[in-house]
Amino acid sequence: MSGEQDQNSPKRTKATTTVGTLSGKPSQLRRAGMFKVYLSIGAVVLALALFLSTHYIVNEVRESSRSHLELSVSYYRSLLQGDNPGLAYEAVQGITFPIVLTDENNNPKFWKNVPVEPGDTSLEAFEKVRKLVDEMDKLGHHPVPLEVIPGIVDYFHFGDPAIVRMLRWFTFTTLFSHLPDL
Repeated sequence: MSGEQDQNSPKRTKATTTVGTLSGKPSQLRRAGMFKVYLSIGAVVLALALFLSTHYIVNEVRESSRSHLELSVSYYRSLLQGDNPGLAYEAVQGITFPIVLTDENNNPKFWKNVPVEPGDTSLEAFEKVRKLVDEMDKLGHHPVPLEVIPGIVDYFHFGDPAIVRMLRWFTFTTLFSHLPDL
């Protein structure tokens, strides 16, 4: 009986073997295509996670800068009103991010960590510092008021620390450097 089955069963030829192999390739191609889709989705999720985490860190650093400035302004204020107002200048020397002290008319009085030399009192320097103040304010950094004497208020304007700018560039360069990989 086994001999009859062998005679009645279809013979395997090279053609049926080839057809069987070809029928397996589309499923392999589909799997490879799905793998690429999953890989692309994973890359988008990672990029989104990188962007969101960097955004969170940037906001935390900005808030920390503002808190540091408010503490320094408070110290500055107490030194101005104390017996030795000359020490007030020292209170802001530890600040490592851009700051500009202006009067109530937005005229710069003092600046630090900006691309204008602190001792430059030329009209061009004042214009550059005024533009920097406008940029700082447009970034959402609300100036910190400082009542020097009753009725006279100065304002500390501040910009992003260097680490914030580096984090932003890092995010974009990381994202764009991996775009060709997708």
